[in-house]
Amino acid sequence: MDPSGSLSTREVADPFSSSKRIPTMSATELETLDRFHEELLAMASAGIDVDFGMTDPKLPLRETLGRFRGSIAQRVGGGATLEEALLAESNLPPRYRAAAFGWSKFDSPVELLESLADSRGDNAELSRAVRVALFRLSLFLALAAAAFAFSAWWLAPRLAESFAQLGVPLPAPTKWLLAFYHAVGDVFLPLIVLMLLIAAFARFGRVRWFGRLASIFPGINRRERLLRQACYAEYVAEGLRHGMPQASVEPLAEAFVGGLSVRAAGPYARSAPLLAWGLDGDLGDEATSDSRRSSVLLAIADSYRKLANRYVTTWGIAIPRLAAILIGGAALLAYGLMIFGSLFELLRAVSVPGVN
Repeated sequence: MDPSGSLSTREVADPFSSSKRIPTMSATELETLDRFHEELLAMASAGIDVDFGMTDPKLPLRETLGRFRGSIAQRVGGGATLEEALLAESNLPPRYRAAAFGWSKFDSPVELLESLADSRGDNAELSRAVRVALFRLSLFLALAAAAFAFSAWWLAPRLAESFAQLGVPLPAPTKWLLAFYHAVGDVFLPLIVLMLLIAAFARFGRVRWFGRLASIFPGINRRERLLRQACYAEYVAEGLRHGMPQASVEPLAEAFVGGLSVRAAGPYARSAPLLAWGLDGDLGDEATSDSRRSSVLLAIADSYRKLANRYVTTWGIAIPRLAAILIGGAALLAYGLMIFGSLFELLRAVSVPGVN
């Protein structure tokens, strides 16, 4: 405020005008919004989906955020706080409004956006687990196929020649080994190249591709629902902790996670009974305070996240290891039967009296 008692002003950049006179308090409010937009742009450049229901997905993200900023700046310039402007501006996508409101209102805005990325199924942990599992499995199969092909190429003709010199018909294990010998060029070499290409894709491909690949696995949709429910609980808990009425924060939480509603099937929805209890249930206190309910909701969110992370362990570690063990074991068994079966038959033929 200057000596005359009026609010001082300064120039604030606006994407659609050369300059705009906004009170200093308004400029401070917009700096918070600008930091939020910078974080969104950084997330987008890192490959994280930040399309929060944008009005025109064909527009560049920076231009879309600039339009949002312009409409919000008009309300802030009229004396509204950033939070009031976000709630009053009807042209904002609901998900963007909820995320920006949480950024401005809550104490841990960065963690809020990390939760938002989780709720959209872009969790880096899952993508990394699928990536590592695909790389290891394809490389293992390439090495196994190469070893099998080399053994068949080097050993099969020598065993066949030995049986021919002894005048003994080829046993079944040697016939199978010869079949693999003839398939080296037509089957094994293309298989090895394919596995190496898959390994290269897993090593150098974009992270978000593996998140999409993981979505085809059974149980991954259930994991995403659990993460969204955890984000819902965390958002409501933060709102209650900052003195917001539960009836006001729940619609924002619903928009924040993309339309999740735990009340669709009544107070204790089948899809999230624990979350529904945390929102409306009797917590054992005569007069449950908002801080108490907030703590319970955070504990519920932590439980949902731990349960969701089990799917990462299952599909990113346990199942790929089991597949490698089964495929490797089957290949080793077939290899052993053909090689040692052929050698056993050769030794038996040599030991038969009268055979030259």
